Amino acid sequence: MQLLNNYIRLNLGRLFKTPKKLVFLIILPLVLYSLGVFLTAQTQGLPLFEFGEYYLICAIVFSLLINSYLYLSRNMSNDKNNHFDVLLRNHKKYFLFNLSYVVVSGIIILFTTILLFILSWFYGGLVWSPLRYIALLLFTFIGFLSFSLFGITVSLAPRKYFSLVGYVTLFVAFLSGLFLPLESLTTFIAPVMRVIPVYSLADIGWQFIFFRAYEGMDFAFLGLWTLGFFSVALIFYPQASEYSTNKNSKKPSKK
Repeated sequence: MQLLNNYIRLNLGRLFKTPKKLVFLIILPLVLYSLGVFLTAQTQGLPLFEFGEYYLICAIVFSLLINSYLYLSRNMSNDKNNHFDVLLRNHKKYFLFNLSYVVVSGIIILFTTILLFILSWFYGGLVWSPLRYIALLLFTFIGFLSFSLFGITVSLAPRKYFSLVGYVTLFVAFLSGLFLPLESLTTFIAPVMRVIPVYSLADIGWQFIFFRAYEGMDFAFLGLWTLGFFSVALIFYPQASEYSTNKNSKKPSKK
């Protein structure tokens, strides 16, 4: 536990030494919320708070998505490709080092979510009971577990495919209701987008926010995707040469 704490402090320190990356991860969801609420209210001719609830969920899910890819996946992928395990000289330490990335990612998401709560209060006019905010934090935590597994899975991709995965991820997010309401998409695309984890998690949040009856399919799709990410990580993480715990150290040759 002490070693994990040391790695968490180390990676937090590294993150604060690159403030542009930290600000980017925190500001983007706030910008998405502010612009989404403002532009939609302007085009529809309705007050801001009419769309504040919808875009609050969008911003939370978007925060989970970009943190899992831009922070968690990218750092783990860079370490893997640069053979960082050789520097640590211990694969248990390397596992704990990667786990510290997950913890730091969770800290960023928690801080961003609290800022979104504050912004939605002052800008979007959303004032709820403490119990409802706690429920939203629980929703964020569930999404964090799922998207962290997504980030770990993506980090296992070969370097030449890593950027491609990022482009596909952002494209899918664009067509999942986070930027454009799903109803505005064509009838051909909308049913396909409903089965992706980004939409499933967002729709669970929208159902909570708008007091709608929960659809079991959203939980089923999100659960299946999470299980899939977990299975891939469980199978391929130990087999990757950079993560393997079964490496045999080379004995020096006798002259």
